[in-house]
Amino acid sequence: EVYALPTEMMDEEDQYPLFDSSGRLDVQVSQGATLSKFMAKDTQFRYLRLEPAIAQCYSKLIYNENKWLNASDPPIDIDIVRAFMSNEEQKSLIQSSDERYNTHTLGQALELRYASTVQNSTSVYNNVRLLKKIVDVCGPVFHNYGFNMNLGLYPKSVYVSMDEDQFLFWSSSESLIPQGFTEQEFDLYLEARREAALQSRIVDPDDLKEACFEPAVPQRQHIRYKYKEPKAILRKRRRRRQTADACVPSDSTDFCTSTLKHRQAVVDELWTLMSKNKHIYHEPESEVEDALKGCLLACGTCLEGAIYEKKLEHCSNLIHWMPFDLMNDQKDMTNFFARDNLDTFALACEGSGHCLLRAPIFSILAPSVKLRYRPDPARSVIEDLYSSEENPSPMLSLLEELYAIHAIGVTKFWVKDEKEISSMKLALQAALMYNPDVTEVHIYVTQSNSKSPVQGEVEKFVKEFAQGGCPTYTREILSPFRIMDPPHSVRKRSALLLGKGSEEMMRKSLSREIDEFSREAP
Repeated sequence: EVYALPTEMMDEEDQYPLFDSSGRLDVQVSQGATLSKFMAKDTQFRYLRLEPAIAQCYSKLIYNENKWLNASDPPIDIDIVRAFMSNEEQKSLIQSSDERYNTHTLGQALELRYASTVQNSTSVYNNVRLLKKIVDVCGPVFHNYGFNMNLGLYPKSVYVSMDEDQFLFWSSSESLIPQGFTEQEFDLYLEARREAALQSRIVDPDDLKEACFEPAVPQRQHIRYKYKEPKAILRKRRRRRQTADACVPSDSTDFCTSTLKHRQAVVDELWTLMSKNKHIYHEPESEVEDALKGCLLACGTCLEGAIYEKKLEHCSNLIHWMPFDLMNDQKDMTNFFARDNLDTFALACEGSGHCLLRAPIFSILAPSVKLRYRPDPARSVIEDLYSSEENPSPMLSLLEELYAIHAIGVTKFWVKDEKEISSMKLALQAALMYNPDVTEVHIYVTQSNSKSPVQGEVEKFVKEFAQGGCPTYTREILSPFRIMDPPHSVRKRSALLLGKGSEEMMRKSLSREIDEFSREAP
Protein backbone atom coordinates (compact mmCIF):
# COMPACT_ATOMS: atom_id res chain seq x y z
CA GLU A 1 0.00 0.00 0.00
CA VAL A 2 2.88 2.35 0.77
CA TYR A 3 4.14 1.92 -2.80
CA ALA A 4 0.89 1.01 -4.55
CA LEU A 5 0.17 2.51 -7.94
CA PRO A 6 -3.03 4.51 -8.49
CA THR A 7 -6.03 2.25 -9.01
CA GLU A 8 -6.33 3.11 -12.70
CA MET A 9 -2.71 2.02 -13.25
CA MET A 10 -2.76 -1.32 -11.45
CA ASP A 11 -2.40 -3.18 -14.75
CA GLU A 12 0.82 -1.31 -15.53
CA GLU A 13 2.98 -2.41 -12.60
CA ASP A 14 5.63 -3.86 -14.90
CA GLN A 15 6.17 -0.37 -16.38
CA TYR A 16 6.85 1.18 -12.97
CA PRO A 17 9.07 -1.32 -11.12
CA LEU A 18 10.23 -0.77 -7.55
CA PHE A 19 13.97 -0.75 -6.84
CA ASP A 20 15.50 -1.85 -3.56
CA SER A 21 18.03 0.77 -2.44
CA SER A 22 19.41 -1.28 0.43
CA GLY A 23 23.19 -1.35 0.16
CA ARG A 24 23.06 0.41 -3.21
CA LEU A 25 22.88 4.09 -2.29
CA ASP A 26 26.21 4.84 -3.96
CA VAL A 27 25.31 3.14 -7.23
CA GLN A 28 25.66 5.63 -10.08
CA VAL A 29 22.41 5.64 -12.04
CA SER A 30 23.56 8.38 -14.41
CA GLN A 31 26.80 10.32 -14.86
CA GLY A 32 27.51 12.00 -11.52
CA ALA A 33 24.15 11.00 -10.00
CA THR A 34 23.92 8.27 -7.37
CA LEU A 35 20.79 6.39 -6.38
CA SER A 36 20.75 8.07 -2.97
CA LYS A 37 19.85 11.43 -4.53
CA PHE A 38 16.52 10.08 -5.78
CA MET A 39 15.42 8.30 -2.58
CA ALA A 40 12.40 9.27 -0.54
CA LYS A 41 13.31 11.80 2.14
CA ASP A 42 11.98 9.51 4.83
CA THR A 43 14.69 6.85 5.09
CA GLN A 44 12.25 4.20 6.30
CA PHE A 45 11.14 3.81 2.68
CA ARG A 46 13.91 1.70 1.14
CA TYR A 47 12.15 1.10 -2.18
CA LEU A 48 11.77 3.67 -4.94
CA ARG A 49 10.72 4.22 -8.53
CA LEU A 50 12.95 6.12 -10.94
CA GLU A 51 12.50 6.78 -14.64
CA PRO A 52 15.85 6.73 -16.51
CA ALA A 53 14.92 10.04 -18.17
CA ILE A 54 14.68 11.71 -14.74
CA ALA A 55 18.17 10.56 -13.77
CA GLN A 56 19.55 11.68 -17.14
CA CYS A 57 17.79 15.03 -16.83
CA TYR A 58 19.48 15.73 -13.50
CA SER A 59 22.87 14.47 -14.65
CA LYS A 60 22.83 16.64 -17.79
CA LEU A 61 21.73 19.68 -15.78
CA ILE A 62 24.75 19.35 -13.51
CA TYR A 63 27.06 18.96 -16.50
CA ASN A 64 25.52 21.89 -18.37
CA GLU A 65 25.81 24.28 -15.44
CA ASN A 66 29.45 23.39 -14.76
CA LYS A 67 30.98 22.92 -18.20
CA TRP A 68 32.09 26.55 -18.59
CA LEU A 69 33.75 26.84 -15.18
CA ASN A 70 37.47 27.15 -14.66
CA ALA A 71 39.24 24.49 -12.61
CA SER A 72 39.50 26.88 -9.65
CA ASP A 73 35.83 27.91 -9.70
CA PRO A 74 33.48 26.48 -7.06
CA PRO A 75 30.99 24.01 -8.56
CA ILE A 76 27.40 24.90 -9.38
CA ASP A 77 25.46 22.34 -7.39
CA ILE A 78 21.75 21.65 -7.82
CA ASP A 79 19.92 20.13 -4.88
CA ILE A 80 17.18 17.58 -5.37
CA VAL A 81 14.56 18.78 -2.92
CA ARG A 82 12.38 15.82 -3.75
CA ALA A 83 12.43 12.98 -6.26
CA PHE A 84 10.64 9.73 -5.39
CA MET A 85 7.87 10.03 -2.84
CA SER A 86 5.98 7.23 -1.12
CA ASN A 87 2.20 7.29 -0.95
CA GLU A 88 2.44 8.11 2.76
CA GLU A 89 4.56 11.18 2.05
CA GLN A 90 2.33 12.26 -0.81
CA LYS A 91 -0.78 12.19 1.41
CA SER A 92 0.79 14.65 3.82
CA LEU A 93 2.40 16.96 1.24
CA ILE A 94 0.36 17.07 -1.98
CA GLN A 95 -3.39 17.36 -2.44
CA SER A 96 -5.09 15.20 -5.04
CA SER A 97 -6.10 18.31 -7.02
CA ASP A 98 -2.45 19.39 -7.36
CA GLU A 99 -0.83 18.96 -10.79
CA ARG A 100 2.09 17.22 -9.06
CA TYR A 101 -0.11 14.48 -7.60
CA ASN A 102 1.01 10.93 -8.54
CA THR A 103 4.13 12.11 -10.39
CA HIS A 104 6.73 11.74 -7.64
CA THR A 105 5.25 8.37 -6.65
CA LEU A 106 5.81 7.14 -10.21
CA GLY A 107 9.44 8.29 -10.23
CA GLN A 108 8.69 10.78 -13.00
CA ALA A 109 9.26 14.09 -11.23
CA LEU A 110 11.92 16.25 -9.62
CA GLU A 111 11.81 19.28 -7.37
CA LEU A 112 15.08 21.21 -7.69
CA ARG A 113 16.89 24.30 -6.47
CA TYR A 114 20.38 25.72 -6.63
CA ALA A 115 22.45 24.73 -3.61
CA SER A 116 22.94 27.36 -0.92
CA THR A 117 26.69 27.22 -1.60
CA VAL A 118 26.24 28.60 -5.13
CA GLN A 119 27.50 32.16 -5.45
CA ASN A 120 25.13 34.81 -6.85
CA SER A 121 22.27 32.48 -6.02
CA THR A 122 19.71 35.27 -6.24
CA SER A 123 21.04 37.61 -8.92
CA VAL A 124 22.21 34.99 -11.44
CA TYR A 125 21.49 31.47 -10.26
CA ASN A 126 17.82 31.87 -9.46
CA ASN A 127 14.72 29.78 -10.07
CA VAL A 128 13.88 31.38 -13.41
CA ARG A 129 17.34 30.53 -14.72
CA LEU A 130 16.98 26.98 -13.42
CA LEU A 131 13.58 26.68 -15.08
CA LYS A 132 15.04 27.70 -18.45
CA LYS A 133 17.94 25.29 -18.02
CA ILE A 134 15.51 22.48 -17.30
CA VAL A 135 13.63 23.27 -20.51
CA ASP A 136 16.86 23.43 -22.53
CA VAL A 137 18.40 20.26 -21.12
CA CYS A 138 15.55 18.02 -20.01
CA GLY A 139 13.12 18.85 -22.81
CA PRO A 140 15.15 16.88 -25.40
CA VAL A 141 15.84 14.07 -22.88
CA PHE A 142 12.14 13.57 -22.18
CA HIS A 143 11.34 13.87 -25.88
CA ASN A 144 13.73 11.03 -26.67
CA TYR A 145 11.68 8.84 -24.33
CA GLY A 146 8.42 9.96 -25.94
CA PHE A 147 7.37 12.44 -23.24
CA ASN A 148 6.53 16.12 -23.02
CA MET A 149 7.08 18.05 -19.79
CA ASN A 150 5.24 19.83 -16.97
CA LEU A 151 6.89 22.70 -15.09
CA GLY A 152 6.07 24.50 -11.86
CA LEU A 153 7.68 27.65 -10.48
CA TYR A 154 7.69 28.02 -6.69
CA PRO A 155 9.32 30.51 -4.29
CA LYS A 156 12.11 28.16 -3.23
CA SER A 157 12.22 25.51 -5.95
CA VAL A 158 11.35 24.44 -9.48
CA TYR A 159 9.26 21.39 -10.34
CA VAL A 160 9.59 19.27 -13.48
CA SER A 161 7.86 16.05 -14.50
CA MET A 162 7.38 13.86 -17.54
CA ASP A 163 4.00 14.03 -19.28
CA GLU A 164 2.74 11.75 -22.03
CA ASP A 165 0.36 14.29 -23.53
CA GLN A 166 1.10 17.98 -23.15
CA PHE A 167 3.39 20.80 -22.16
CA LEU A 168 2.14 22.55 -19.04
CA PHE A 169 3.49 25.40 -16.90
CA TRP A 170 2.17 27.01 -13.76
CA SER A 171 3.44 29.35 -11.08
CA SER A 172 2.44 29.36 -7.43
CA SER A 173 2.39 33.17 -7.55
CA GLU A 174 2.25 35.79 -10.29
CA SER A 175 5.04 37.65 -8.50
CA LEU A 176 7.46 34.87 -9.52
CA ILE A 177 6.90 35.44 -13.25
CA PRO A 178 9.78 37.39 -14.89
CA GLN A 179 9.13 41.06 -15.53
CA GLY A 180 7.57 41.74 -18.92
CA PHE A 181 5.58 38.47 -19.03
CA THR A 182 2.14 37.43 -17.94
CA GLU A 183 1.88 33.83 -16.78
CA GLN A 184 0.27 32.86 -20.09
CA GLU A 185 2.98 34.62 -22.10
CA PHE A 186 5.71 32.96 -20.06
CA ASP A 187 4.01 29.60 -20.63
CA LEU A 188 4.11 30.18 -24.41
CA TYR A 189 7.71 31.38 -24.19
CA LEU A 190 8.82 28.24 -22.34
CA GLU A 191 6.98 25.97 -24.77
CA ALA A 192 8.63 27.74 -27.72
CA ARG A 193 11.97 27.43 -25.94
CA ARG A 194 11.44 23.69 -25.58
CA GLU A 195 10.75 23.48 -29.31
CA ALA A 196 13.98 25.38 -29.95
CA ALA A 197 15.87 22.94 -27.71
CA LEU A 198 14.47 20.00 -29.66
CA GLN A 199 15.76 21.63 -32.86
CA SER A 200 19.21 22.36 -31.32
CA ARG A 201 18.62 26.10 -31.80
CA ILE A 202 19.82 27.22 -28.36
CA VAL A 203 23.37 28.58 -28.48
CA ASP A 204 25.26 26.44 -25.99
CA PRO A 205 28.91 25.68 -26.83
CA ASP A 206 30.69 23.01 -24.83
CA ASP A 207 33.91 25.05 -24.81
CA LEU A 208 33.06 28.68 -24.12
CA LYS A 209 36.65 29.93 -24.37
CA GLU A 210 37.11 28.31 -27.75
CA ALA A 211 33.77 29.64 -29.04
CA CYS A 212 34.50 33.17 -27.87
CA PHE A 213 38.11 33.33 -29.03
CA GLU A 214 38.12 35.82 -31.92
CA PRO A 215 34.73 34.78 -33.35
CA ALA A 216 33.78 35.85 -36.88
CA VAL A 217 30.82 38.09 -36.04
CA PRO A 218 29.07 39.72 -39.02
CA GLN A 219 28.35 43.40 -38.50
CA ARG A 220 26.24 46.01 -40.21
CA GLN A 221 27.74 48.74 -42.34
CA HIS A 222 29.51 51.23 -40.12
CA ILE A 223 32.25 53.77 -40.67
CA ARG A 224 34.12 52.57 -37.56
CA TYR A 225 34.01 48.91 -38.57
CA LYS A 226 37.38 47.13 -38.51
CA TYR A 227 37.88 43.59 -39.76
CA LYS A 228 39.11 41.09 -37.17
CA GLU A 229 40.68 37.87 -38.32
CA PRO A 230 38.42 35.01 -37.16
CA LYS A 231 39.75 32.07 -35.17
CA ALA A 232 38.95 29.66 -38.01
CA ILE A 233 41.64 31.28 -40.13
CA LEU A 234 44.10 31.30 -37.24
CA ARG A 235 43.50 27.59 -36.65
CA LYS A 236 43.88 26.79 -40.34
CA ARG A 237 47.15 28.69 -40.42
CA ARG A 238 48.52 26.79 -37.42
CA ARG A 239 47.45 23.40 -38.78
CA ARG A 240 48.23 24.00 -42.44
CA ARG A 241 50.22 21.17 -43.96
CA GLN A 242 51.63 21.18 -47.46
CA THR A 243 50.42 18.21 -49.50
CA ALA A 244 51.10 17.19 -53.06
CA ASP A 245 47.71 18.40 -54.32
CA ALA A 246 47.47 21.50 -52.10
CA CYS A 247 46.94 24.87 -53.75
CA VAL A 248 50.05 27.01 -53.38
CA PRO A 249 49.18 30.72 -53.16
CA SER A 250 50.98 32.88 -55.68
CA ASP A 251 50.63 36.52 -56.71
CA SER A 252 53.23 36.39 -59.49
CA THR A 253 51.43 34.24 -62.04
CA ASP A 254 51.26 35.19 -65.71
CA PHE A 255 47.56 35.87 -65.15
CA CYS A 256 48.21 38.36 -62.35
CA THR A 257 50.88 40.12 -64.39
CA SER A 258 48.89 40.32 -67.62
CA THR A 259 45.66 41.53 -65.96
CA LEU A 260 47.16 44.22 -63.75
CA LYS A 261 46.07 47.05 -66.07
CA HIS A 262 42.48 45.75 -66.07
CA ARG A 263 42.37 45.54 -62.28
CA GLN A 264 43.88 49.00 -62.02
CA ALA A 265 41.15 50.32 -64.31
CA VAL A 266 38.52 48.74 -62.04
CA VAL A 267 40.00 50.39 -58.96
CA ASP A 268 40.36 53.77 -60.66
CA GLU A 269 36.76 53.70 -61.88
CA LEU A 270 35.34 52.75 -58.49
CA TRP A 271 37.46 55.24 -56.59
CA THR A 272 36.35 58.02 -58.91
CA LEU A 273 32.73 56.98 -58.42
CA MET A 274 33.06 57.02 -54.64
CA SER A 275 35.30 60.02 -54.09
CA LYS A 276 33.78 62.33 -56.70
CA ASN A 277 30.09 61.46 -56.46
CA LYS A 278 29.65 60.39 -52.84
CA HIS A 279 30.83 61.67 -49.50
CA ILE A 280 33.11 59.12 -47.81
CA TYR A 281 32.36 59.12 -44.10
CA HIS A 282 35.10 56.79 -42.92
CA GLU A 283 38.26 58.57 -41.85
CA PRO A 284 40.97 58.67 -42.91
CA GLU A 285 39.72 58.47 -46.48
CA SER A 286 43.00 56.87 -47.52
CA GLU A 287 42.02 53.69 -45.62
CA VAL A 288 39.00 53.27 -47.89
CA GLU A 289 41.22 53.60 -50.94
CA ASP A 290 43.67 51.09 -49.46
CA ALA A 291 40.80 48.67 -48.81
CA LEU A 292 39.62 49.06 -52.40
CA LYS A 293 43.09 48.30 -53.72
CA GLY A 294 43.62 45.39 -51.34
CA CYS A 295 40.29 43.91 -52.37
CA LEU A 296 40.21 44.38 -56.15
CA LEU A 297 43.72 45.34 -57.25
CA ALA A 298 45.35 42.47 -55.38
CA CYS A 299 45.74 39.22 -57.29
CA GLY A 300 46.58 35.70 -56.18
CA THR A 301 45.59 32.07 -56.41
CA CYS A 302 43.91 29.77 -53.84
CA LEU A 303 40.92 30.09 -51.52
CA GLU A 304 43.13 30.03 -48.44
CA GLY A 305 46.52 31.32 -47.46
CA ALA A 306 47.96 34.76 -46.78
CA ILE A 307 46.91 36.31 -50.12
CA TYR A 308 43.24 35.34 -49.81
CA GLU A 309 43.19 36.24 -46.11
CA LYS A 310 44.30 39.79 -46.96
CA LYS A 311 41.58 39.97 -49.62
CA LEU A 312 39.06 38.99 -46.94
CA GLU A 313 40.27 41.76 -44.68
CA HIS A 314 40.26 44.48 -47.33
CA CYS A 315 36.99 43.45 -49.02
CA SER A 316 35.21 43.26 -45.66
CA ASN A 317 36.44 46.71 -44.66
CA LEU A 318 35.48 48.09 -48.07
CA ILE A 319 31.85 46.96 -48.10
CA HIS A 320 31.32 48.22 -44.54
CA TRP A 321 32.82 51.64 -45.30
CA MET A 322 31.38 52.25 -48.78
CA PRO A 323 28.77 55.05 -49.00
CA PHE A 324 26.24 52.74 -50.70
CA ASP A 325 23.70 50.74 -48.72
CA LEU A 326 21.69 47.51 -48.99
CA MET A 327 18.13 48.93 -49.18
CA ASN A 328 16.58 45.87 -47.46
CA ASP A 329 15.48 47.83 -44.42
CA GLN A 330 11.77 46.96 -44.62
CA LYS A 331 10.12 44.07 -42.79
CA ASP A 332 9.82 40.71 -44.59
CA MET A 333 11.44 41.95 -47.81
CA THR A 334 14.82 40.15 -47.91
CA ASN A 335 15.31 37.27 -50.36
CA PHE A 336 18.29 35.08 -51.24
CA PHE A 337 18.85 32.85 -54.26
CA ALA A 338 21.73 30.91 -55.79
CA ARG A 339 23.47 33.33 -58.12
CA ASP A 340 23.41 31.12 -61.23
CA ASN A 341 19.82 29.86 -60.92
CA LEU A 342 17.47 31.85 -63.15
CA ASP A 343 14.36 30.12 -61.79
CA THR A 344 15.00 31.06 -58.18
CA PHE A 345 16.21 34.48 -59.30
CA ALA A 346 12.76 35.10 -60.78
CA LEU A 347 11.05 33.90 -57.59
CA ALA A 348 13.27 35.90 -55.25
CA CYS A 349 13.66 39.17 -57.10
CA GLU A 350 10.42 39.71 -59.01
CA GLY A 351 7.26 41.24 -57.52
CA SER A 352 7.32 42.88 -54.10
CA GLY A 353 10.43 41.07 -52.87
CA HIS A 354 13.92 42.47 -52.66
CA CYS A 355 17.13 40.61 -53.41
CA LEU A 356 20.81 41.46 -53.33
CA LEU A 357 20.84 42.29 -57.04
CA ARG A 358 18.60 45.27 -56.22
CA ALA A 359 21.00 46.65 -53.61
CA PRO A 360 22.93 49.78 -54.64
CA ILE A 361 26.21 48.48 -53.21
CA PHE A 362 25.84 45.26 -55.21
CA SER A 363 25.14 47.10 -58.45
CA ILE A 364 28.32 49.11 -57.86
CA LEU A 365 30.64 46.24 -56.94
CA ALA A 366 29.29 43.19 -58.76
CA PRO A 367 30.16 44.43 -62.28
CA SER A 368 33.76 44.72 -61.13
CA VAL A 369 33.92 41.30 -59.49
CA LYS A 370 32.23 39.69 -62.51
CA LEU A 371 34.38 41.62 -65.00
CA ARG A 372 35.69 39.68 -67.99
CA TYR A 373 38.59 40.40 -70.32
CA ARG A 374 40.18 39.15 -73.55
CA PRO A 375 43.69 37.75 -73.02
CA ASP A 376 44.23 38.29 -76.73
CA PRO A 377 42.30 41.30 -78.12
CA ALA A 378 42.41 39.73 -81.56
CA ARG A 379 40.60 36.60 -80.36
CA SER A 380 37.08 36.04 -79.10
CA VAL A 381 38.00 34.06 -75.97
CA ILE A 382 36.84 35.88 -72.81
CA GLU A 383 37.95 35.03 -69.27
CA ASP A 384 36.93 36.19 -65.80
CA LEU A 385 39.13 38.80 -64.18
CA TYR A 386 38.38 37.36 -60.74
CA SER A 387 38.04 33.67 -61.53
CA SER A 388 38.03 31.08 -58.74
CA GLU A 389 41.11 29.42 -60.22
CA GLU A 390 43.34 32.38 -61.02
CA ASN A 391 42.16 35.17 -58.73
CA PRO A 392 39.29 34.21 -56.39
CA SER A 393 37.45 37.04 -54.65
CA PRO A 394 35.43 36.78 -51.41
CA MET A 395 33.40 39.85 -52.37
CA LEU A 396 30.07 38.25 -53.34
CA SER A 397 29.93 35.94 -50.30
CA LEU A 398 30.74 38.86 -48.01
CA LEU A 399 27.99 40.92 -49.64
CA GLU A 400 25.48 38.11 -49.05
CA GLU A 401 26.48 37.95 -45.38
CA LEU A 402 26.18 41.73 -45.06
CA TYR A 403 22.78 41.65 -46.75
CA ALA A 404 21.63 38.98 -44.26
CA ILE A 405 22.74 40.94 -41.20
CA HIS A 406 20.64 43.89 -42.40
CA ALA A 407 17.47 41.80 -42.89
CA ILE A 408 14.31 42.42 -40.86
CA GLY A 409 11.40 40.07 -40.17
CA VAL A 410 10.85 36.94 -42.26
CA THR A 411 13.90 36.24 -44.42
CA LYS A 412 13.52 33.96 -47.43
CA PHE A 413 15.94 31.63 -49.17
CA TRP A 414 14.96 30.19 -52.57
CA VAL A 415 16.90 27.06 -53.52
CA LYS A 416 16.70 24.10 -55.85
CA ASP A 417 18.59 21.60 -53.68
CA GLU A 418 20.97 21.10 -50.77
CA LYS A 419 23.98 22.26 -52.80
CA GLU A 420 22.42 25.66 -53.27
CA ILE A 421 21.59 26.12 -49.58
CA SER A 422 25.14 25.03 -48.73
CA SER A 423 26.50 27.75 -51.00
CA MET A 424 24.67 30.32 -48.85
CA LYS A 425 25.98 29.09 -45.49
CA LEU A 426 27.46 32.45 -44.46
CA ALA A 427 24.22 34.30 -45.17
CA LEU A 428 22.18 31.59 -43.45
CA GLN A 429 24.37 31.81 -40.35
CA ALA A 430 24.06 35.60 -40.24
CA ALA A 431 20.27 35.42 -40.52
CA LEU A 432 19.74 32.54 -38.09
CA MET A 433 22.31 33.24 -35.40
CA TYR A 434 23.52 36.84 -35.47
CA ASN A 435 20.66 39.02 -36.68
CA PRO A 436 18.25 39.75 -33.79
CA ASP A 437 15.76 41.38 -36.16
CA VAL A 438 15.07 38.19 -38.14
CA THR A 439 11.85 36.65 -36.83
CA GLU A 440 11.84 33.52 -39.00
CA VAL A 441 13.76 32.02 -41.90
CA HIS A 442 11.74 30.44 -44.71
CA ILE A 443 13.62 28.15 -47.06
CA TYR A 444 11.65 27.48 -50.23
CA VAL A 445 12.73 24.38 -52.16
CA THR A 446 11.67 24.36 -55.81
CA GLN A 447 12.69 20.75 -56.43
CA SER A 448 10.23 18.69 -54.36
CA ASN A 449 12.45 15.64 -53.96
CA SER A 450 15.16 17.86 -52.47
CA LYS A 451 13.17 19.05 -49.45
CA SER A 452 14.44 16.28 -47.19
CA PRO A 453 18.13 16.73 -48.15
CA VAL A 454 17.78 20.51 -47.69
CA GLN A 455 16.17 19.91 -44.28
CA GLY A 456 19.08 17.68 -43.30
CA GLU A 457 21.66 20.20 -44.46
CA VAL A 458 20.01 23.08 -42.60
CA GLU A 459 19.64 21.03 -39.41
CA LYS A 460 23.33 20.13 -39.64
CA PHE A 461 24.25 23.80 -39.99
CA VAL A 462 21.96 24.83 -37.12
CA LYS A 463 23.57 22.33 -34.78
CA GLU A 464 27.03 23.46 -35.87
CA PHE A 465 26.13 27.13 -35.38
CA ALA A 466 24.58 26.60 -31.94
CA GLN A 467 27.43 24.44 -30.65
CA GLY A 468 30.11 26.79 -31.96
CA GLY A 469 28.55 30.20 -31.32
CA CYS A 470 29.69 32.61 -28.63
CA PRO A 471 26.66 33.69 -26.55
CA THR A 472 28.23 37.12 -26.03
CA TYR A 473 27.68 37.95 -29.70
CA THR A 474 24.88 35.69 -30.90
CA ARG A 475 21.17 35.49 -30.30
CA GLU A 476 20.33 33.33 -27.30
CA ILE A 477 18.14 31.19 -29.54
CA LEU A 478 18.62 30.81 -33.28
CA SER A 479 15.75 32.07 -35.39
CA PRO A 480 13.00 29.54 -36.15
CA PHE A 481 13.20 28.13 -39.65
CA ARG A 482 10.89 26.26 -42.00
CA ILE A 483 11.58 24.19 -45.10
CA MET A 484 8.71 24.79 -47.50
CA ASP A 485 7.36 24.42 -51.01
CA PRO A 486 7.17 27.76 -52.83
CA PRO A 487 3.78 29.42 -52.20
CA HIS A 488 1.18 28.54 -54.82
CA SER A 489 0.70 32.19 -55.77
CA VAL A 490 4.42 32.57 -56.43
CA ARG A 491 4.55 29.33 -58.40
CA LYS A 492 1.60 30.52 -60.46
CA ARG A 493 3.20 33.88 -61.15
CA SER A 494 6.48 32.20 -62.02
CA ALA A 495 4.69 29.79 -64.34
CA LEU A 496 3.06 32.72 -66.10
CA LEU A 497 6.39 34.50 -66.37
CA LEU A 498 8.08 31.39 -67.70
CA GLY A 499 5.21 29.96 -69.72
CA LYS A 500 5.85 28.18 -72.99
CA GLY A 501 5.25 31.20 -75.14
CA SER A 502 7.39 33.56 -73.13
CA GLU A 503 9.91 31.25 -71.48
CA GLU A 504 12.75 31.97 -73.87
CA MET A 505 12.05 35.70 -73.82
CA MET A 506 11.87 35.77 -70.03
CA ARG A 507 15.05 33.79 -69.60
CA LYS A 508 16.86 36.10 -71.97
CA SER A 509 15.59 39.08 -70.01
CA LEU A 510 16.70 37.61 -66.70
CA SER A 511 20.00 36.53 -68.20
CA ARG A 512 20.60 40.04 -69.48
CA GLU A 513 19.94 41.45 -66.02
CA ILE A 514 22.48 39.10 -64.48
CA ASP A 515 24.89 39.58 -67.38
CA GLU A 516 24.84 43.32 -66.83
CA PHE A 517 27.03 42.53 -63.85
CA SER A 518 29.46 40.62 -66.09
CA ARG A 519 30.68 43.26 -68.50
CA GLU A 520 33.91 43.14 -70.45
CA ALA A 521 36.98 45.06 -69.37
CA PRO A 522 38.14 47.84 -71.70
